[in-house]
Amino acid sequence: MYKYSCANGAYQLKLMDKVIVGEFSGAINERMMASFVEQIAQMVQEHNLSQWGYIGDSLNVPAATPEAQQHMVDIGNFMYSKGCKAIAFVLHSPIAINQLDKIRKQMGRTNDTRDIIFDNLDDALVYVNSFITQ
Repeated sequence: MYKYSCANGAYQLKLMDKVIVGEFSGAINERMMASFVEQIAQMVQEHNLSQWGYIGDSLNVPAATPEAQQHMVDIGNFMYSKGCKAIAFVLHSPIAINQLDKIRKQMGRTNDTRDIIFDNLDDALVYVNSFITQ
């Protein structure tokens, strides 16, 4: 399992079939995002994922720092360039949802951000798996 921890927050990554799930807690910062993108790339290569999805399980995340938020635009584009077919989030924080909406707009995503936000991991998995060719 891939993971990262610091004084302000943590995450762990796990693979559920062809979906990478990132479970986050605390504030998301720039160092966390630098580690995250390296570990995502390692997972995609290690598991030979040509078509895959991502779920950010972020129920315990209040928000990201402005620096981390800017990195998320590049990370999202990187993930799509590496075969990611769908991204979803389990998220309740209004601040984090607003940040996600801004990130998606910077990435040129046109569907409503609320369409990719779910109350639980099971519903997010159904959504993301619907985009992955088995």
